[in-house]
Amino acid sequence: MKVVVTGGAGFIGSHLVDSLLARNYEVVVIDNLSTGVRKNVPGRAKFHKLDIRSNKIRPLLKKISPDYVCHLAAQVSVTASQADAAQDADINILGALNLAEAVKTLPIKKFLFASSGGAIYGEASLIPTPESEPAEPLSAYGLAKYTVERYLDYYEKTFGLPVGVARLSNIYGPRQLTSAESGVVSIFSQKILRDEELPLHGGGEQTRDYLYVADTVGGIVSLMENGRGVYNFGTGIEISVKELAKVMGQIVGRPPRVAYAPPRSQVELGRSALKCDQARKDLNWRPQTKLEQGLHLTLDWFKKEVL
Repeated sequence: MKVVVTGGAGFIGSHLVDSLLARNYEVVVIDNLSTGVRKNVPGRAKFHKLDIRSNKIRPLLKKISPDYVCHLAAQVSVTASQADAAQDADINILGALNLAEAVKTLPIKKFLFASSGGAIYGEASLIPTPESEPAEPLSAYGLAKYTVERYLDYYEKTFGLPVGVARLSNIYGPRQLTSAESGVVSIFSQKILRDEELPLHGGGEQTRDYLYVADTVGGIVSLMENGRGVYNFGTGIEISVKELAKVMGQIVGRPPRVAYAPPRSQVELGRSALKCDQARKDLNWRPQTKLEQGLHLTLDWFKKEVL
């Protein structure tokens, strides 16, 4: 079985590649290395340095003839999407459409799209938020992700393209870049190990649902192999950014030094957590890694690989 992973040199994508190889899939990675790291891609995986918007995508995918496509390549910064919504849409919407056009007539078993939970639901009335809640994205990034979901629904109904959508919570773990806005755990990891101040924007009271990357990949693979439709993947547990800093301080053995800063964005969510009963029921998936355990593993990686 052959799987194409776009963004396979990136944070979540590279962990997905590792998992697929361990399950004896043949893996082909497509990544332009704008944020991905070439050394993240194992030697057993084939690698193509290519932008998902390229006109080379369609003939390449036709030649590969994959059984599955896992689309993780994206522009991931909410702030960047607000600064230039057209650029965000060019990458996140048109890039996805280029892939969908490439495979719409191929006999693939699944087109899996890594979407976003919090960014799509916005300020949801129900926390944890189930898939049945309406999409009310506040940011251009969330709007682009939801637009791709709607397009994929069109491709499924019109061309019979089998689609799985993974709405992810806040993912953390080894290999996460410290420059990405969504990577608060990675930013805090580097700073707390260097005994630098941790920035708490807006007082740090905003909550997020932190899911360890290995659990995330387990969910993606389960959906790829066994499901269709839209599924949330998270823990369902709200943790404030301030509490996150406190827990990380306990792990390293000293209270964190914090610096209070203005809110980062007018579209930053106050609360976010995902209800994942559907994934438990249909895919037999549930997160295995407690926050403290995942933070230990992440901090250990930063000590070895970054500092």
